[in-house]
Amino acid sequence: MSRRPAPPVYAAKESPMSRQIAPLLALFGALPLLLPVARAQEATPPPAAKAESFVGKVVAVADGDTIDVLRNGAQVRVRLIAVDAPEMRQAYGERAKQFASGLAFGKTVRVDVKDTDRYGRLLGVVTLVAGADTKAVGKELNAELVREGFGWWYSSYNPKDTKYGDLEVEARSEKRGLWKDQYPCPPWVFRHPESAAATGSKAKRSRAAAADAAPAPAPAPGGNDNAVPADTGAVSDGKVWVNTRSGVYWMPGTEFYGKTKQGKYLSEEEAK
Repeated sequence: MSRRPAPPVYAAKESPMSRQIAPLLALFGALPLLLPVARAQEATPPPAAKAESFVGKVVAVADGDTIDVLRNGAQVRVRLIAVDAPEMRQAYGERAKQFASGLAFGKTVRVDVKDTDRYGRLLGVVTLVAGADTKAVGKELNAELVREGFGWWYSSYNPKDTKYGDLEVEARSEKRGLWKDQYPCPPWVFRHPESAAATGSKAKRSRAAAADAAPAPAPAPGGNDNAVPADTGAVSDGKVWVNTRSGVYWMPGTEFYGKTKQGKYLSEEEAK
């Protein structure tokens, strides 16, 4: 008996369109596996900055408390921790920058990183290790800035670093740097004068209530009924006191209302 020949086998011909669609079908098939991974990566917060130390050269000084340092060939911004120097638009802002530049610019420093702030700057302690005068090596830039009166102890963010508080007291008593002024304006007040205004509004209401309950004093003979003694904090027809040097204005009842060396009374609209 003769065998019947097997039917021929025809290979399916692959069209150009099928070659284009095949990768897409594979991708769509993998999506259920990929999506959970993507969601997990998106939901994972960035890791917190770890405490570290590195040595590098100071290549720029932005202001009194902010410098740029080379780390592994890359320039990184470092904010001196526990210290707040005057803003550049403030009195002593330029001098604080000059002091930091004179001490650290072009020098090799060690940066002990403690954290990273919301702007991505490294928060740390900066110590001179090379390139400076022999007497300067080993000095801490954070501490020297406060010691010489070109910065405040930033106690609201670093309450445990009390050594900076001691250095600030020393600078105040010796009237170094900005402490030569009777009422230097803290940079956090300069940056947010509205906070002082809000405090002043509350104090103003308290003073107004006390004034309603007390008899009005008689004007001094030949005096001006509208004059406001600068040391009493009395309200000058609802006007604010503007420090003409720093630009900060103080509401009636606040600490420096009518007390700065340079200033004048203005309405709130004029002050703004």
